[in-house]
Amino acid sequence: MGLFVNTLVLRRQIDVSQTVREFIGETGQQVSEAHTHQDLPFEKLVEVLKTEKDSSRHPIFQVMFSLQSFGAAGRTEGESLFEQYDAQEGAYRAAKFDLTVMLDDSEEAIGGVFNYATALFNGQTMKNYIATYQHILRQLGTLCSQGRSLAELQYLDSAQYEQIIFQGNRTECDYPREMTIHGMFEAQVARTPENIALVFEGVSLTYRQLNERANRLSVYLRERFAVRTGDLVALCLNRSEHMQVAILAILKAGGAYVPLDPLAPDDRVSYMLDNAGIDIILTAHPGDEKAAALVATGRTVIDVADRETSSGIARYPGENQPSSVRSSDLAYIIYTSGTTGNPKGVMLEHHSVINRIVWMHKQYPITAQDRILQKTNYTFDVSVWELFWANWYGACIVFASQEAYKDNVYLAELIEQQQVTTLHFVPSMLSAFLETLEGQSALQAKLGSLNYLFCSGEALNVGEVRKCQRLLPHCQIHNLYGPTEATVDVLFYDCNARSIKDVLIGKPIDNTSAYVLNAQLQPIPPGAIGELFIGGVGVARGYMNNKLLTDKAFLSNPFQSNEEKRRGYNGRMYKTGDVVRYLADGNIQYLGRNDFQVKVRGYRIELGEIETRLASYPDVNHAVVIASERGSNDKYLVAYYVAAQEISTEKLCDHLRETLPDYMVPSVFVHLTALPVTSNGKLNRRLLPEPQITHSVTYVAPENKVEKTLCELLADTLQVSFETISMEDNFFALGGNSILAMRLNNRINQVLRVKIRLLDIINARTLSELSQAIAQAQGKSFEVIVPFNTVTQKPQMFMVHPGMGNCSVYQSLANRLSERYCCYGVDSYNFYHEQKIERLGELARYYLEHIDRILDVSQPVTLLGWSLGGKIALEIAAYLEARGVKAITVYLLDTWLLSEDHYQRNESSFNLDSMMERLQIPHYLRHNVESVVVSDKVLNIQPLSAVLKHTQIVLFKAMEGIGYEEYQQYRFNNVDAGVENIAQLQLFEIAASHFTLLEKEDELISHIR
Repeated sequence: MGLFVNTLVLRRQIDVSQTVREFIGETGQQVSEAHTHQDLPFEKLVEVLKTEKDSSRHPIFQVMFSLQSFGAAGRTEGESLFEQYDAQEGAYRAAKFDLTVMLDDSEEAIGGVFNYATALFNGQTMKNYIATYQHILRQLGTLCSQGRSLAELQYLDSAQYEQIIFQGNRTECDYPREMTIHGMFEAQVARTPENIALVFEGVSLTYRQLNERANRLSVYLRERFAVRTGDLVALCLNRSEHMQVAILAILKAGGAYVPLDPLAPDDRVSYMLDNAGIDIILTAHPGDEKAAALVATGRTVIDVADRETSSGIARYPGENQPSSVRSSDLAYIIYTSGTTGNPKGVMLEHHSVINRIVWMHKQYPITAQDRILQKTNYTFDVSVWELFWANWYGACIVFASQEAYKDNVYLAELIEQQQVTTLHFVPSMLSAFLETLEGQSALQAKLGSLNYLFCSGEALNVGEVRKCQRLLPHCQIHNLYGPTEATVDVLFYDCNARSIKDVLIGKPIDNTSAYVLNAQLQPIPPGAIGELFIGGVGVARGYMNNKLLTDKAFLSNPFQSNEEKRRGYNGRMYKTGDVVRYLADGNIQYLGRNDFQVKVRGYRIELGEIETRLASYPDVNHAVVIASERGSNDKYLVAYYVAAQEISTEKLCDHLRETLPDYMVPSVFVHLTALPVTSNGKLNRRLLPEPQITHSVTYVAPENKVEKTLCELLADTLQVSFETISMEDNFFALGGNSILAMRLNNRINQVLRVKIRLLDIINARTLSELSQAIAQAQGKSFEVIVPFNTVTQKPQMFMVHPGMGNCSVYQSLANRLSERYCCYGVDSYNFYHEQKIERLGELARYYLEHIDRILDVSQPVTLLGWSLGGKIALEIAAYLEARGVKAITVYLLDTWLLSEDHYQRNESSFNLDSMMERLQIPHYLRHNVESVVVSDKVLNIQPLSAVLKHTQIVLFKAMEGIGYEEYQQYRFNNVDAGVENIAQLQLFEIAASHFTLLEKEDELISHIR
């Protein structure tokens, strides 16, 4: 009949406080009781429990244990308790479960086989499991006889313990332990005093200038306000050169800086000031309301950008002053979200920052030619390396605009303009940035200077890494991990392998220890899931004036070696709350959290703080907040509240914004009559209902083309139904957030060809208001003349747009020409207007009318144009000659003067679809491009209105990829047909194609006089 085996399902919950004897006894009793029900078929159990069907896993259980007798054991003689066991052939069958442990209880010995699913485990992992299992079995007899508890079980044998705890954490490395943050900067000032230290919009400071300004402010703080070592000084500043000067000045004075966000609610700022006992606040035009709120706290408020104050500060000495600051002194306090309803201040010392940045420079070296983008809010710890790394090694910090730093097009342009080499993104921001780059070859081309891209703040997924490798193939990608309590980052992982399958958080940095422990603080083997604890020189002092939380999170390190004790090193460790596991290669994998702290768009948020504030609303009885997920890297907060009546979202948001920053205000609010609970009365989060999008009470349908396009873009961005969107809906009430606002902003600007600001989306109360902002932008978005640089008192150059594009393609060339010319772009009328101008003369006259408004008639006229832009420039020159102007120079970038016959003969060779694929033009823009191409073709076949008699022409001819054989006979691209005398024409042949000519900037510039 065959073999019949009935599966007996056991549920065994482990209480580690039990003795081993009690546990074994209870388990035996449970098995005996279960056997009384063994007649119940397993299939019936599955049916009754109604488990969710999943073809990838077995229902109810995934681990099988079997104790049988396979026959006589072939045991060899030996002293070892465990020996290699040769299982019978039947044991090597395909795995039915994730893991099956089969024991052979023979007369002489117990043999065992681990049968596992190779899709889940590899051989090394299983060997580790077997070793751990054997190690536990070795201990059971002793622990049982001595009446000891399960909590005392050790999971690592001595060799594993040595490898994981000591060898894996052997990161000791020399670093300038006695130096201070400002001391490192001063040493670099002495080496490179005239290097540019920072750039912010139109301001740049050399190392010498920055040091002198910081010294003067430092002395001012000491002498006028008695700032001494250990004093805390707050900053309430937007990103600018004033911020860097102020931070360095506070450190030089011996103080520690406490950054405050100018946009933070007044109550939250007041709590931080009170908690830290701060008396002095430095600002720089924070705005009337914020200034008044700071003054109202009764503290000394110093506006370092005020003209009178600046004049007073300038009278103090600019030289370095004697300093008594030690590396163990406090450097800064950064406040993070707290579980009790108030933020908590993390205290970090100088030496911790020194170690972190010195390691970073050793791992990812930079030179004086590097430029690091500073765009992280200084209330977050990533800003620490953005602010100090460059200025310790002769490089330059580039500060992003406070208003525009979330505008991805602006970022790309800033990176190109300032030749940024290093920057940081939280993964959700990186996702939005890469989305903007997708299909935009012109934007991608702006990022050629990038060498390093760092990610941290939340989990980075492999999809974003691969997209980054594809769009930015020249740029290294590195994943960093670390809590604020351990000085920014403590683990690192290289993401540059093309075959990358998973993004890990990696291995410890210098002078840092990482421990994966269970709830009893016992180290666990590779593959086992535990909590991450961090030791080493980066561990913070604790939380400001909060001993209870400090004692809970910062523990004595039981793994400190005798040598470390002798050196007074690694005596404390920080409990991160992050759930991780060691992998066999020593890397650490992040799996999640063991509490209610979440990361949303890179912001660290304690859900309890929001719940406490929401529950304080008069009509709210209970509140629960969760982080929901709409897709990869798209988390948002959902608040559930219990109240007798539903409360308007606007009122709840206003209440929360009194004390919480915007990123902690939930996107969605759900009214409940009661919270779902378990049988023992605890909150059951799994039964919280799915959040529903809140639409406006009155449905107003989109009417015109702009409104319909806006709703389509919104539906796609928020993944909601287009049919349900009302023009009276609010973007954030529909589930929007700052990251999604960035995506929507970029798509609106691309599809509708306008330039609205991110603030327009944030400030619009309804989609109707947003559509009005778009309409206003459409009315003023097109400017014919676009300034490319701020050079004054230089000859003017007007750079006419090419076909199929706008004048922005010349920005890089204009930057390079800024020493010789004040460059202006002449932008494409047809690219921005539905009604096209298709007569060459009319278009040239239109452009000339706008040029005339700024044209310096005392100087020669210089024009430049690529492709069709060159032909338009020649037509403009013809009109200027008709006025009597003779001093005209036109630079042509592979411009051709061809007849209609030439185009018709070769039109079949021109494939617009393949052209747009090559240029990576996105599909939603292709209709617009097609209409422009038709107009451009009409313009291209029209002759010039007159032969040029005085204009001097410099033709840069592309010598590669000339598509049509008959064109090769035209040495001057037939431009000589448009001049009276061939002597007016100068030719330079360039080794480039028509489409890559602009990349040869060095050659072009060498021939532009």
